[in-house]
Amino acid sequence: AAQGRHDAGKRFRPLKLWLGPVWTLFRLYVLKLGFLDGARGWIIAAGSAYYVLAREAKLWERRDQR
Repeated sequence: AAQGRHDAGKRFRPLKLWLGPVWTLFRLYVLKLGFLDGARGWIIAAGSAYYVLAREAKLWERRDQR
């Protein structure tokens, strides 16, 4: 995913590194009512937030590899 974003010309943005995972967690757990699923909802939301963090960190690594 990070390589595809890099190839598409997406740039690393520090704000997205920090707010992207927070927004993903909030969106999935609160707005999409993941809290109604209990621990399962939390695991899905937290895992998705971690994915966004890892993707953005990889994009950060690749920013100088043009």
